[in-house]
Amino acid sequence: MALSDVRSLGGADVAMNTNPATQNPISDYVPNTLQQAVALNGGNFNMIKLFGLSNVITSKFVNLIYEGIAEVARHAIQYNFFNGVKRALQNTLNGTTDDGSAFYSGKGVVGYSVTNPGQMADDDQTINLSMVSEANGYAWAYKVLVPLIKMASDNALKDAENGNTNQANLPAFYLVNQLITANALAGDQGAQIVNNAPHAFPQAKGEAANDRPPAPAATPVSPLGQGWWFLVFTNGLMTQPSDQNIVATNGSSMTVAVPLVTTNANGIFGIGNQRLSSVGYQQYNNSNGWPNRFTDVGSGNLSVGSNQPSTNATAKLSVPTTSGTYYYQLKLTYNNGSPKTVYSDVFAITVVPKPIDATGLVVTANQKSVLWGQQIGLNAQPMPTNSTATIGWRANPSDPKFGVFSSTSGQKTSFTTKAPANERDAVLQNDSGTPINLTATATNSDHSTVEGTASATLGGVYPITVQRGENFNVKPDALNGVQYPSNPDFRWFIYKDQTGTTEYTPSTSEHLVQNTDTLQWQNVQAPQGKLYYQLVVTFNKGTSSAFSWYTNIAPLTITATNPELHAVPNLQFALSSGTNPTIADFYKASGVMMQYAPSKMVNSVNWDGNNAGVLAITSGGSQWRLNVQFSPFKNMTTQRNLGGSSGGTAAFSLHFADGTTMAAKDDSQPVTLYNGATQNVTTTTSTDTSLKIPQTASIQPGTYQSTATWTLVKAP
Repeated sequence: MALSDVRSLGGADVAMNTNPATQNPISDYVPNTLQQAVALNGGNFNMIKLFGLSNVITSKFVNLIYEGIAEVARHAIQYNFFNGVKRALQNTLNGTTDDGSAFYSGKGVVGYSVTNPGQMADDDQTINLSMVSEANGYAWAYKVLVPLIKMASDNALKDAENGNTNQANLPAFYLVNQLITANALAGDQGAQIVNNAPHAFPQAKGEAANDRPPAPAATPVSPLGQGWWFLVFTNGLMTQPSDQNIVATNGSSMTVAVPLVTTNANGIFGIGNQRLSSVGYQQYNNSNGWPNRFTDVGSGNLSVGSNQPSTNATAKLSVPTTSGTYYYQLKLTYNNGSPKTVYSDVFAITVVPKPIDATGLVVTANQKSVLWGQQIGLNAQPMPTNSTATIGWRANPSDPKFGVFSSTSGQKTSFTTKAPANERDAVLQNDSGTPINLTATATNSDHSTVEGTASATLGGVYPITVQRGENFNVKPDALNGVQYPSNPDFRWFIYKDQTGTTEYTPSTSEHLVQNTDTLQWQNVQAPQGKLYYQLVVTFNKGTSSAFSWYTNIAPLTITATNPELHAVPNLQFALSSGTNPTIADFYKASGVMMQYAPSKMVNSVNWDGNNAGVLAITSGGSQWRLNVQFSPFKNMTTQRNLGGSSGGTAAFSLHFADGTTMAAKDDSQPVTLYNGATQNVTTTTSTDTSLKIPQTASIQPGTYQSTATWTLVKAP
């Protein structure tokens, strides 16, 4: 079981314990006594008790033998363990990203895992312990040391970029916190490193607490007990019970207060009253599991506040004073409404013989950005995790116009932001929302304190820039995965100023979707400049119980740049048969009609269009006009114009796939193809494009060519 302790990475004897039978020090990596070691295997432990040998394994002589065996085993395990550590670090420094799974699983190691290296020690192994130890060392190094090396590398590069070459060494507590944040370490592992917190070895059933059990199968946690938002007519928990660490009192049992936040409706003149009326609890038993029978705390041990639509409540449970961790589930019964019964999540109460001070506090928030009216779930994880320090909460700014805590004490709480009176309230007229810090303070038995802070932004939307003529979508991050209290009604507003006094009216060519959680705006035609946007989410719309969530009113900047002409088509014409006309064709009274024939395109160096017939313009959000003019057709051999020096004989009929058409002649006169456009255009020349040349009495053999000049004009 030494392999299950994160401090295996540090070598020998991080903390020393005393064997009560021999009074000799023994490494914290191994059980203090032979009795504890035997208890790691439930079958062996039961057999010892069956044969009446319990007193033998607690004797001083037998424990002296045990200590010798334990130390020899520990040294052997550590030797092979560090072979694995060395291999992991060498691979990392050589640039290899190999977590060792394929190699060690291939060697027969059962349960190899870099997320839970201790799992290997819990699985039955059939290969040599030396290979298991090496695999464990590789996994622990990959889990903890490799992220630490990467963090150190990133920090060094950042310091170098900033010219900071004299950075003071970071404290271990800071580094451990970073590893916990990166999910490389669990909180209790961090406490073992920083504070030498004892390692908890799992014992056989009946000897100590097991890992956190699953939710009871017979009484599954109600969906209403899993962080939903509630209306006053729907009963449920707003905040789940927190895990607690309690100092044991005298006697065999003690009373522990469990704070709750529950929905509450006091009603009017006794009508519509929906209150928490009773609380029962059940305790998990290592041997028999969940009993699925609940003990009522009694009316004298239940207090319920009077605030609406949610209020604080406290239920007092009877808990053993014997040191250990005990797991509970609550059953909440309401006097009216639906559902009548709600079950809580499983929570733990850990009993310790004396106070354990907190040396650090990691505070997390389930939302970094919220709409005004939404709730932020908060958790304060002390280090070590079994600390008995009391935890209190405060907000900065502390003005109640920003919001209130569901409870200002306890490891878990929530902060409900205050919805303003209407969508144009001054508190909402903020470009990037309103930052707020939510700080937890852990107070120890000697009145020393440690703090941790989570930051959030009240508002939910931020300044954005949109190019005129483009499409864009925006959805607040705060609404991703959110559970709504009831069916939401969405309304996006586009204002001409941040006070919201004048709304923007879209043109007929624009398309605005304003009734979903995502604002969708196609072909933005607002003039270049600044608008403002906001979302209001309303629940129970049109009823006396209606309420809303609000975003801040954030800038929406409309930009425009010069339009650009990216592609114009080469134009090649032939008879409908696909052949070139002859001189005789030009003598006909009806003249010659030729069709656009891209398949007959000639590769000539003085053509600068494209042979795919593509016409492409980007507007940059500006208004633009596209003109084209054709020079007189000229015989490329004799340099003689068709139809005289000024041309004008040939008539073009241009057609494009987007429906645009245009008539022009080869007389060098510009003709407008698009006018007052703001959108991007990408289209192709249609085969309906034609060239008509009337009867021509005098024409010379050869190739005739006209130059098309395309002019893109920013207008107005």
